[in-house]
Amino acid sequence: MTGLELAALVTVAAWLAILSIVALLCVRQLGVLTVGGRPVAGGTQMVGDGLEIGRRVPPEVRSVVPGLDQLRYLLFVETGCAACRQLIAELADSDVAASFVAIIQGSRRVDELASLLPAGTAVVRDPDAAEVFERMEVEFTPTVLEIERGFVTGKGVLRGLYDLVSLVEARAADGGEVADELAELNGLKVEVYDGGR
Repeated sequence: MTGLELAALVTVAAWLAILSIVALLCVRQLGVLTVGGRPVAGGTQMVGDGLEIGRRVPPEVRSVVPGLDQLRYLLFVETGCAACRQLIAELADSDVAASFVAIIQGSRRVDELASLLPAGTAVVRDPDAAEVFERMEVEFTPTVLEIERGFVTGKGVLRGLYDLVSLVEARAADGGEVADELAELNGLKVEVYDGGR
């Protein structure tokens, strides 16, 4: 093997190593965006995050979060979550017609994140936000819980604005079978409770 061939072989091997590292970093980043930076135990079904559909919102949460007697969408986000920041930016630019309450956990840059929310969105900050996360059994961000008359009526771990819009549209279509069909059609793992109708 000549010196030129050896140099070409070393160069190709170096490029393959660099590309392999880049590919691994991309896969890791997709996982961070999907799960919000938290480790997930094997077999965990993230759609189950939050109180079960049909359960009553705990009184400690009702005393902190405004307007839970009406239809509200609780957005659970963290200040250090890139997927949360992207979701809020997309929500601010959208025309989604729903009443939101942002539960923002984190001590840094809360005001900056809150300023990106659509006008009229109520905000719950720490330490109250940490208690709401715990009482509502939310572990992953971004997550949405649909609340009506003090009960959880829908929920989902959000992969993007599309998931949130799908939940809002399913509710607007009066839930039940229509919501199940929408979720199945769109490949969305969202559950909707129709109040036992």
